[in-house]
Amino acid sequence: MTVSRLLGEDFISRINAVIREAKGYSYGTDGSVYDTIRIGAAMAIEAPVEADHTADALADILAGYASLKTAPVRADEVQRTATTMLTRIAGTAETAGGLFDTVVQQVGIGSTLEDVHLRRLEIAALTEELVRPMAEQLASTDRAVIAIVGDPDVVLPQLEAMGLSVVMTTLDAL
Repeated sequence: MTVSRLLGEDFISRINAVIREAKGYSYGTDGSVYDTIRIGAAMAIEAPVEADHTADALADILAGYASLKTAPVRADEVQRTATTMLTRIAGTAETAGGLFDTVVQQVGIGSTLEDVHLRRLEIAALTEELVRPMAEQLASTDRAVIAIVGDPDVVLPQLEAMGLSVVMTTLDAL
């Protein structure tokens, strides 16, 4: 969760710079980090791309993950994240509505405000030396779930050419 939070904006910007700005496959790439779960976290990247560039864009996203080993986290990124967490700690009780929303969100997942506070303190205390090994562990996509919506006649051959095992379903089956 910590490295995903740390890399969230910078990491998505790296991928966006390739998919949107360098190659023009998409109007933009976005991402989210889901860190309000009790154990771990999840990162989602979405990139609406032209159908005939699905495999190209997916390859660039996967290469972005692999870059977590080759383009290590920098000290300024760690410091920016620590500052952000300290700001969130200070701002949680800034308004009654903000405090209430945070409490309700945590209750909804079986957690507490204290749990959130402890996680934020842990993130604020991170150092570059602690973060780099965690980032390298995230470079693996062994546990990734890749969902692609599109014309199967266009998309499937591209994915099969990448050597991916494809499970196809329809919205009715979900």
